[in-house]
Amino acid sequence: MRTPLAIAAVSTLALAACGSDGDDADQLPDADELIDDAEELGISPLALALDQTASAAAFSMEMAMGLSMDIGFGDAIEFAADPSNPVMIAEVDAEGQQHVVMDLGAMAGSMGGGGALGDDLGMEIWVDGTTLYADYGSMGAMMSAAGLGIPDGVFSVDLAALGEAVGDVLGGADIASSISGQAMPDPVDMANVLKEVLTDVDGDGSTYSGTIGFLDYSRAMGQEPTDMSGGLGDLGDMVDVDALMAIFEDMAVEVEVTVVDGAADVISYDVDMSPMFAGMADALGSDAGMDGFGDLFADATMTMEMIMDYDIDASIDVRLPDGDIPDVTEQFIELMESGGPFS
Repeated sequence: MRTPLAIAAVSTLALAACGSDGDDADQLPDADELIDDAEELGISPLALALDQTASAAAFSMEMAMGLSMDIGFGDAIEFAADPSNPVMIAEVDAEGQQHVVMDLGAMAGSMGGGGALGDDLGMEIWVDGTTLYADYGSMGAMMSAAGLGIPDGVFSVDLAALGEAVGDVLGGADIASSISGQAMPDPVDMANVLKEVLTDVDGDGSTYSGTIGFLDYSRAMGQEPTDMSGGLGDLGDMVDVDALMAIFEDMAVEVEVTVVDGAADVISYDVDMSPMFAGMADALGSDAGMDGFGDLFADATMTMEMIMDYDIDASIDVRLPDGDIPDVTEQFIELMESGGPFS
């Protein structure tokens, strides 16, 4: 049962986003105006489109994810990113309130998860900056029956209290505090990162492609490299953090941006993580007991694809759950501190 629970925990607590102030959707230029405006400013249409995206006050997003992994033994994992069947659908309003609907069935099934839940791994999450509300659906019913303190149906978590209590468990206080305003990949942060680091850009006015480093990809997805290295440092002598971060620094991510109505409409990432396996032997310390790891996984491959379709829409108004909603903050804290399914 641990696999779907771990997927739920990561999806609930580690995905990143936040709202920001900006212009209304009806103020965006059309494609021709964008190109003309960019020419007058002496910049590329992509740079101007990213500026428009970074000004978004409210938006919706659909995210599809694909994974291909073969470590040389056991069953390979293979599922394609299908924009018509997104793993996440989300809305953020001008106040920063978020509503996220996730369906992790295909992902869990490909990883050998699901179990008694089958492919029913749908869940909903709402965030208002101070409180997280969630409904884990069938997984929540299972957790309730297992006596884990998580009720069947909608529950709430005080994010400030959670961060204060278990920041170290989550990999550092910065990660814990970021949960209070984050639940999904954010086009505002993403556009700002891409404006800064996207290189080797090639495009035709509507579709652009380029390359960024893996650590910049992590920043675009809401994960700061300093938080990553801090969390890895908690492993002590089992891992050489500097060597592992050096592997990440050498990894490249292919990016494609489609521009519609003057803003970034679809942002896709193609991430080849295969070098991580080849270099892992150098990153594992002597206490890890992984002699020969590099040879064992020399031919291992892993690629990920993320496709995010954004729409800037100032009319979005997220409605938070109301009524008698149980607060399970203490249960979350206890599960994380005990090394349970949320850690």
